[in-house]
Amino acid sequence: MKTALILLITSCLAPFPAMAQAQTINGIHANTPPTWVSPSFRRVHGVANTAYSGKVSAYATDLDKNDSLSFSKVDGPSWLTVATNGEISGTPTEKDSGINSFTIRATDLKGSSADATLKIPVHRLASEKVTELKIMSFNMWRGLGWINDGYRKGLNAIILSDADVIGIQEGKNTVSSGEYILPQLARDLGWHYTPEGYWGSGIISRYPITETFKAGIATGARIQLTNSPTNQIILFNCHLHSAHPGAHEAQKAGSTVEKVLKVELRSQRHGEITTILKGMDKHLTQADKTPVLLVGDFNAPSHLDWNEETAPQHGGIGKIAWPVSTACINAKLKDSFRMIHPDPKAKPGNTWSPLYLKDPQDRIDHIYYRGSSLKPLVSQVFHTKIETTLGIWKHDVASNIASALNNTWPSDHAAVITTFSLN
Repeated sequence: MKTALILLITSCLAPFPAMAQAQTINGIHANTPPTWVSPSFRRVHGVANTAYSGKVSAYATDLDKNDSLSFSKVDGPSWLTVATNGEISGTPTEKDSGINSFTIRATDLKGSSADATLKIPVHRLASEKVTELKIMSFNMWRGLGWINDGYRKGLNAIILSDADVIGIQEGKNTVSSGEYILPQLARDLGWHYTPEGYWGSGIISRYPITETFKAGIATGARIQLTNSPTNQIILFNCHLHSAHPGAHEAQKAGSTVEKVLKVELRSQRHGEITTILKGMDKHLTQADKTPVLLVGDFNAPSHLDWNEETAPQHGGIGKIAWPVSTACINAKLKDSFRMIHPDPKAKPGNTWSPLYLKDPQDRIDHIYYRGSSLKPLVSQVFHTKIETTLGIWKHDVASNIASALNNTWPSDHAAVITTFSLN
């Protein structure tokens, strides 16, 4: 009689929880229990005496094919009901004000289960307050289409990031399905999303989106953090053109600042950011009333990063007035990452590219902000595990990606996340 040995193998990527993987020995497969992407997670706040709804099904996974999960509440305040499909609903009372913790169970078809902690803050009526906000910029590399099981891996990354609002670039799967994936992400998370913008860009938010608008090729959204009293932010998300990268010119022998800027100005980026900022102007002038953020893949370095001390990382080129970042700063936007990490030598913050390590490395994904009520507390470069790295990026991605198809991180960019306090 053969005995099947099932191993639970975990991969460690501090500070994020490990995800279990099932292995079958001697060709015999046994049931793999469900796992939660994170052992503890939060949902948007509720308000006393106001109906609440959401879903938790996306936060748990099961590696067994053709298996399915059902959900239940093990313990926690009585006002919340958990349906077997993962939908949650109920109406908290004034007595439930504060952080409400629930133990939620995911159970597979064979009865194996796993528990996680769900936290829902409940505010008193007319006393809503969001004191911190976590903003993320995430290039999803052709709609999470290049990496195997990329959609699920991208969804896991969002859950692990604990972000509140995400500016997404390349949100359309141009590798296979042709689908704009933000509606599905929003459905799975129980979030909100904007319609498809330039090159598949858009915004998803755990808070309601009450208005959308355009500024050049950027997509903008008014996001309602609280209703009583009213508290909003305005966030724009952009993806600038990638051609004619000046940072590549800097790596050439004999290059100069003048040569680098000549190449950079051949691109469309300076014109694009000029139009975007012009379109944002009416919001920027009111930023002390309603704070404004601009996030995205700018496909250009920052003048805040290039100086004599960092020149060895940039082909020997030191201080350079990169047009895109200079335009943003001149519009009185602040670079949240550099506000927290002012020394670019000590903290480069490179987001291009954790996958293509032989490409010129630089910080090209940014979170800018303006408004007296916003203060950055933490800013970090973020990605999950990258098991296999590649050399130089090629336009024909398929020609050299085979060895990296099973990576956990589904993008060629790193994301950037900034946590702000809200006054």
